[in-house]
Amino acid sequence: QQSPHLTIQDFNGGERDDFDGILDLYYGQYEGDSFTIWFGRNQFPFWRQNELFWDDDVTITGSSLSVGSSADGNVEFITGAFYLPDGGWDLNGQLYAGQAVYRNSFGDLKLTAGTGIYALRGRDGAENLRNGNGARDYTILGNEIQIQRKVFGMPFQLGADAYINLESYSSASDDPFTARNFDEDFGYVLSATVQPGKLTAGYYYSYLETLAVNASYAEDDFVRWGSDGQTDSSDLRGHEIRLGYQATKKLNILGRLYLVDAITSEQDGMRFRVDFNYRF
Repeated sequence: QQSPHLTIQDFNGGERDDFDGILDLYYGQYEGDSFTIWFGRNQFPFWRQNELFWDDDVTITGSSLSVGSSADGNVEFITGAFYLPDGGWDLNGQLYAGQAVYRNSFGDLKLTAGTGIYALRGRDGAENLRNGNGARDYTILGNEIQIQRKVFGMPFQLGADAYINLESYSSASDDPFTARNFDEDFGYVLSATVQPGKLTAGYYYSYLETLAVNASYAEDDFVRWGSDGQTDSSDLRGHEIRLGYQATKKLNILGRLYLVDAITSEQDGMRFRVDFNYRF
């Protein structure tokens, strides 16, 4: 559920994925003068400035309603009820969520701020989700703020996010993973990006305790630890340094260096990744 990629054929003799294709988007949408509503399977409708809380590839099945305008000086309210994915096809548990997003401009400075509550209700029987993430309840309060302006003629952006899981877990929980990490429930992300001409430079610092977010739905680029088909995207602290170049109108190249450690163990990750993105 954290990736759009499937192994259709492993030429080294390994196993291929159960399905050769997945319909991860199918929905109907209606846009009125001051509201938008959709039904079906769609991307996460709530505003965020990175994927450390929720990966773009994790699509959810249900309905969302947004009321208000995204124009400057207005507040937009977004709400929805959804079933959560378990791997590519299956569903497991529900998400009930609401968010308020405020946008405004003050001269050359543009401000966007959001606050939301995300109630994930678990259900036993998940086949793919690791560490009890399918059965565990999460009630996450998320707060995000972003400012944008030009500095010496270059677009510049600063961001900050804070997440706290409001669930009261116990050290005596029947689930050993929950009991071991019962008080690991806070996280934050700091970011800065600048665009000098065709270049983009960015820096992210992430600190996410084990149960601050649901690791089965969070971003799977920062770290690669987990299992062969699932990434454990929490219990991490570290840096991402990125440098991008817009080579042509259709092609951009993005390099990312990750320097990450686990919070509760000796596990670490140091990785350099280059993406070539071609639009056609």
